[in-house]
Amino acid sequence: MGMTTILKRNILMINGYSDDNKGDSGIVIATIEKIYEHINMNDVNVHLNSLFSVEDPHFTTHNRFVSSHVSSITTSLFPSYRSINPFKRFVRIFISLCRSFLMLWRPQNSTLHRQLNNDEKKAIELFGASDIVISKGGSFLYDNQDSFRTILTFYRMAFPILLAIRMGKTPILLGQSIGPAHFKISRILLSYIFNNSHVLLREKVCYTRYISGWYSKELETMPDVAFSLKYSYVKEFEKYLGYCGITLLTKYYFKSKKAYINYLKKMKEVVEWLAKGDIEILLIPQVVYPGANDTDSINDLFTHCNTNTRKKLTIIKNDYSPKQLKYLYSKLEFLLAARLHSAIFALSECVPSVNLSYQGTKSKGILNNIAMGEYCLDINTSSSGQIISKIKDVITNRRDLVLMLKSMNSMVNDSIDKKISSILS
Repeated sequence: MGMTTILKRNILMINGYSDDNKGDSGIVIATIEKIYEHINMNDVNVHLNSLFSVEDPHFTTHNRFVSSHVSSITTSLFPSYRSINPFKRFVRIFISLCRSFLMLWRPQNSTLHRQLNNDEKKAIELFGASDIVISKGGSFLYDNQDSFRTILTFYRMAFPILLAIRMGKTPILLGQSIGPAHFKISRILLSYIFNNSHVLLREKVCYTRYISGWYSKELETMPDVAFSLKYSYVKEFEKYLGYCGITLLTKYYFKSKKAYINYLKKMKEVVEWLAKGDIEILLIPQVVYPGANDTDSINDLFTHCNTNTRKKLTIIKNDYSPKQLKYLYSKLEFLLAARLHSAIFALSECVPSVNLSYQGTKSKGILNNIAMGEYCLDINTSSSGQIISKIKDVITNRRDLVLMLKSMNSMVNDSIDKKISSILS
């Protein structure tokens, strides 16, 4: 009697961003860890479709941590072209845009496939061969009212989801913050995605503020999967026990040089206040993407501080994985976070955090879900005095906050576990 061959399930994760962003990378790894908790590793292949082309000189670097957790990483079918000159970028984007329309029109067309290289053929074939398609969590489906160019970025991010739908799949939008969608075309595409996908928002407030006015059907919610990320032990981090951690935002996110300088001034005042209180401070780069590297703002802040304050500052310089960084955050007394996922990493280890929100509803919404909403401040409008006041509150109430976070994290992880189990069943 012959042996029965058991075919492995194929799960494709799309919208895989760069490992230079430890928050995005942490979401991907945490999702894969959860998949392996529910399906034996020998019974499933998890693949990742990158947002970058294999022709990108940084393709391998972009996936240096995630690569060990997946069976394969395929090239983007509508990649980012940041590594080439503006004219070539324009030409390639135009060609990619035209090809994307053809792929959505007739994704199985043999004539189209002959125009693809081998890496692209493998990528599109994997869309068709996958049993489950998961669009990783995060915040990338939105446009900006003051920039028509953001429609192209929005479409490029939506394209893998649209392609999965056109290939007969029901993609799962897992723990995402969506909106705002100012332009009509963005709302049309989102409505199509919502009607043909299983949508799990990260926070209810993004639905009520950005979606409910033009889309009437209720959408499910779930916590950010990064809350469930397991840390990796790093011995040298033991020496940072009891430090105050700080993550900063790069000038890339500010509308003007003046706004960035005002931000640095506020942070300088906060850091100097901490230093006077004899608190050791750890400056942690959470995003190290070329051109938007947190280390740049860390160095700017360090330069602006006086000599006595600098003695209290320690800068993390090595390139650590999300799992390693999470262990680092677990050692802290508290965290002042401009990077949302640095706050999530810390809070999930019961380390109280003050979060400086810079975009949309994601920070406030996620912190509200774990009863920490009062510790979320707007990065542009909050004064150094208001930030210091919240830090004082955290220091005074730390014991109670830790106990509360233990309870909230238990509920959060239970919710994540149930949602992942449901989509895999």
